[in-house]
Amino acid sequence: MLFYRVGLWVLLQGVLVHDIWASTFSPRANVFVAESQRLYLPAIAAYPSANAITYQAELQWSEAQWRVTHLAENTATLSASSLYDVSTGQLLIPTVATTQGQFAVRLGVNATHDALNLLDIKPHPRPQQVLAQGLNVQGVQLWLPARSQQARVLVSTTTGVYPFDLDGNRLGDVLYAHHSGAMDIRYRISFAGQWVSLLAIADEAQQQVALLRLDPNTQESPLWANLPLNKKPEAICLYRSRKTNEHYLFTITSQDMTQWQLNFRGESLDITPLITRPLTLAATACVADDDYGQVYVGSDQGISAYPAEPEAFASQMATVVTSHASVDLSFYYTNYGAGYLLSLTTDGEVIAVRRDDGVVLNGFGVMEDETPDFTRKNQWAGLAVMPRGVAAARNEFAQGVIALWDRQADAIQLLSWGDVAEAMYWLVEPTTDPNSWNMSNSQAVLVRPTLQTQPVNTSGDAADDPAIWLHPTHAELSTLLGTQKQGGLFVYDSSGNVIQFLADGRLNNIDLRYGFLLGEQRVDIVAATNRTDNSISLYRIDPNNRQLESTAAERVSVMLNEEVYGVCMYHDKTADKYYVFVNEFGGLVQQWLLSDNGHGAIDTTLVRTFDVGSQTEGCVVDDYLGYLYIGEEDVAIWRYSAQPDAGTERIAIDQADGGFFSADVEGLALYYLNETEGYLIASSQGNNTYTVYERGGEHRYLGAFRIVNEERLGIDGVTGTDGIDVTNRPLGDAFPLGAFIAQDDVNTLPRAFQNFKVVPWEHIATRLNLQMNPAFKP
Repeated sequence: MLFYRVGLWVLLQGVLVHDIWASTFSPRANVFVAESQRLYLPAIAAYPSANAITYQAELQWSEAQWRVTHLAENTATLSASSLYDVSTGQLLIPTVATTQGQFAVRLGVNATHDALNLLDIKPHPRPQQVLAQGLNVQGVQLWLPARSQQARVLVSTTTGVYPFDLDGNRLGDVLYAHHSGAMDIRYRISFAGQWVSLLAIADEAQQQVALLRLDPNTQESPLWANLPLNKKPEAICLYRSRKTNEHYLFTITSQDMTQWQLNFRGESLDITPLITRPLTLAATACVADDDYGQVYVGSDQGISAYPAEPEAFASQMATVVTSHASVDLSFYYTNYGAGYLLSLTTDGEVIAVRRDDGVVLNGFGVMEDETPDFTRKNQWAGLAVMPRGVAAARNEFAQGVIALWDRQADAIQLLSWGDVAEAMYWLVEPTTDPNSWNMSNSQAVLVRPTLQTQPVNTSGDAADDPAIWLHPTHAELSTLLGTQKQGGLFVYDSSGNVIQFLADGRLNNIDLRYGFLLGEQRVDIVAATNRTDNSISLYRIDPNNRQLESTAAERVSVMLNEEVYGVCMYHDKTADKYYVFVNEFGGLVQQWLLSDNGHGAIDTTLVRTFDVGSQTEGCVVDDYLGYLYIGEEDVAIWRYSAQPDAGTERIAIDQADGGFFSADVEGLALYYLNETEGYLIASSQGNNTYTVYERGGEHRYLGAFRIVNEERLGIDGVTGTDGIDVTNRPLGDAFPLGAFIAQDDVNTLPRAFQNFKVVPWEHIATRLNLQMNPAFKP
């Protein structure tokens, strides 16, 4: 029994999963409990024999990793689906059933058989459709005709290229009746007054590249041009320059790589050779990223990246992306620059490389049956991806599709992108249309959150507006405040954990200020709009326990025409007076003066009322410059004076019509560099971005950013943001240079109620070339 006892000890020491994936498991032989994030495996066989001793295991998903929390011997019946590979000492349990398909648990047995190690838990999704069986398949590509939800699977074979629908039905005649291999597609080519697609095919038998015109209306595919190579084309790819709108073709043979320019002249296509570079690797695949101007070459040595623009391609060296040997390459695009370079590896897995920053993510394998053969890892030979949600008889591909060439089955297998993405924490953007792929739709840079708060306690539209409170002496004790507009206010620690919840009504927006003189003590105060009784809720923060307690002398009824919405605070540093601005749905704004009532509470006095014009909510005040910024949601960002006697004179910072934000404009926040410089940030809810302007001066537009998935931490991106806040000050070791926080409308990782996401300020500043000053104390 030594083997089993030692194995139990090793696993109970918290051995981590090396390749980590997670999803929501549905009960079958194995049970996943969502509330505790625990996975129970009742019968894991140590050896494939009828008398084998089995184990029961418990794993918990924590900090984006699976950890073994329990392992014990079990007398349960042997799991028939467990396989032990003597040559590698690996035990595979491919029976972890999920709503997304199959997950496999792999254990390692060491050479002396005295210890077990948990190697990985990987998604092994099942194909949803099989097509083109027995046609001597040589490759696969996906095509979505313009104005269509009916994607086509283009299958290259030894006799030509054949189109199929996603239900496995062959459509019409052969598109190209010659021995075909690799293929690539580009969309929106102008021809005879309409848009067509360009299909490039590697004709291996005739040692040429055939260029076909795909008509989205007739589905016809006439030959546009032939490019003789006099060498077998090992790989080909198309590239469209965002700088010049010129089209190029890259061809790779066993000896070199050549770039060709494609010149569309009326109904003819001329091809001009540009640059040929020698290759020292055995290339297997080629794809080009039009948005980032890169061409990627896969080989048995990994993936290399070359600049795709002609001058740079001719002079610059290639860079190594990853050393994972690659069989084929494809892209998962979004129309805002995010997405993945996907590589089918020689190990039979599909790994992802983020397009915008080159980070290599973990991958998944594909499982055909309950008892996969360990020797079949090289069965997969081709890959294509379509991000657009496309129609099929059973709607499996509503969130995109992955096509894989199964060499051993001589067929194409189709997988649901949505199933894989949910398991891998990858992006899902089913509205991305390849007929309009263009990162210029949004020039926002991409940043990623490193922290998310615990979800709010109510479903639907609940989380709304955050605020950051800085602890006076210990940055790591700072807190994040967030309204739950269906019933209260959350206080989170700087790790996102709830430390207080106040069930004080439908608190919508929130703001805070430091150093209000209450009695003989300076206290930090919080104001929130309360839609339950159309009032202002006032609190003070106890720095010792970081708890909020009510400090209003009496109910502060705001007496607006409609329900109260937004709030922001103002500290007039010259007069040492504190104010609260509130607004309502119709655009009316009130300014209230706060004062000490002499009995440990705060009184309020209405000092100003004005009308913005239409619906407003987000606002923020610059205490040093005396500016009130307020968002008229589908009109403009306005700047008013924050002084109570200033009147209604205003300046437009940006406008929805022809401006940089996409209505609605929601939350507003200020980043301070010093007393006069910094940045105004606005939530551009209409396109899920955040616009940045100079603080003060002419308020020059500086750029925009978008928060996308951080797959490595299991944190999803942000959409539909209401409120935001930002600080230049440190929030402990995790945020030494400040932080930006935003409400997230849809919380998908894990799938839960709404919450707030936090991004280190240096990530935003680096991408937009902004400054940082964590030393300044606003």
